[in-house]
Amino acid sequence: MRGGQDLEVSALLRNSTKSHILLVNGAQCPLFVRLFADPTGEPSGSLDGSMACASRGPTLDLAPGDTVALTRTLPADILASFAPGKYGINVVVTTTTVVTGVWGGTVLLPLGTSQ
Repeated sequence: MRGGQDLEVSALLRNSTKSHILLVNGAQCPLFVRLFADPTGEPSGSLDGSMACASRGPTLDLAPGDTVALTRTLPADILASFAPGKYGINVVVTTTTVVTGVWGGTVLLPLGTSQ
């Protein structure tokens, strides 16, 4: 797609527990981002096993009180495969013990268009 824009999605994670959290993160398991048609713009979360990474991958140790930012870029050519419209964003992280996700907001595709 000539002139297209990439979409960068970031998640700021803070360990507010008293235990270390091992985030599964690496080339095989970056921050998981799912776009889904969402014409209402209302928060909507979905989480399923297909979003999880194998817990045997490289890990990042998030010590108590530590914060880390994880980023995933969705390239313009991938975004071009979506029909124009409003999409919800779900963001998922995998630890060695759990898979957790949140609704991350909405985005209007193609990027740069107004509602």
